[in-house]
Amino acid sequence: MKQKDCSVDLQVCDLKPEDTGSYQCRTGDTESSACLKVNALPVIFTKELQSQQAEEGGSVTLHCELSKPGVPVEWRKGEVGLCLCAKYNIIQEGHSARLVIQNLDPEDSGSYTCDSGDRKTTAHLSVKEKKYSLCCCETKFPRVLIVVWGHNSALKRFHYLTSPNLYRSYLALPVYFKTRLQNLEWDAGEIAILRCEITKPGASVVWSRGDRVLESNNKYQLKQEGAIVKLIIYSLQGADSGEYICDTGYQKTTSVLTVQEVEVTIVKVLNSCSVHEGEDVHFECHLSHDDAREVQWKLADVPLQNNEMNLIRAQGKVHSLTLRGVTQADSGTVTFTVGHHTSTASLTVRGKGQNLFYTLPGYIRPIYIYT
Repeated sequence: MKQKDCSVDLQVCDLKPEDTGSYQCRTGDTESSACLKVNALPVIFTKELQSQQAEEGGSVTLHCELSKPGVPVEWRKGEVGLCLCAKYNIIQEGHSARLVIQNLDPEDSGSYTCDSGDRKTTAHLSVKEKKYSLCCCETKFPRVLIVVWGHNSALKRFHYLTSPNLYRSYLALPVYFKTRLQNLEWDAGEIAILRCEITKPGASVVWSRGDRVLESNNKYQLKQEGAIVKLIIYSLQGADSGEYICDTGYQKTTSVLTVQEVEVTIVKVLNSCSVHEGEDVHFECHLSHDDAREVQWKLADVPLQNNEMNLIRAQGKVHSLTLRGVTQADSGTVTFTVGHHTSTASLTVRGKGQNLFYTLPGYIRPIYIYT
């Protein structure tokens, strides 16, 4: 504070936002006041994040510095906010802000952002996939030719080098399941998708059903997108019900697929027929759904097979039977069965006619008598 003659000054040094407020000057019965507003300077990054590369299984620290100490910041991966947990350690000391990412895997690759509200800084992290792990041990005797490694019986393949007492093995890292297959129920005719996630993107897996290894074809499609593996089964049928297995070579996961058969009903029944011996006769039945599987034609309770005399056809919802060159012995009941539904019709075969002739003036008319 300064006073010179009639002038009085108040000087506020090293202004801070908290210095904002009302100030008064009093002398006797006289008072004067003024309002001071201190605009906070924006927080900037004096040291930005740097992009980094790291190896799978390790840890990495992303570090930046701000122009003011103690300013709260938000860390994000892409658009997803990060919080303190076993995976992420968030540290802020004075002007410094750090994000420590532990137990790295390839899925940790991506863009990371530190946001102060006024400014933000972004860096890219690339995690290099680790294909092998080097294990070493020293033997009591030199030139040991056989060493057995074990780790829950998961490390299966390796190559080794020997020196007088040092034994090294390069062991393929095991591939496990992050998410396992789930049991599914689907209706017949639909498409089923079996899905699981593995710990190594791009690692090969084997799909099987029982002892049969599955391959991509018109029925099955095997897909892999990074760490996500899928088995797609088209045109489901009751016969597709069963257990399906996904195997990484180190671990297996199974799914029981249950296919609910759609009940097929008869919407148009058979019609009875009466024909002459030697003629063809046609029966037709209409169903509620296409591609019915469990169908059966019978004549006099005898199952019929498709051949040159019994033409059995199915086109969508229409199923037909054509009996060629029928005889009187074929007379009887024709039966069509689908699932638990049955339709029946009578077939009557008349004998061949005998020709008798009578004469009228100008022409002769044949008369047919059937036996």
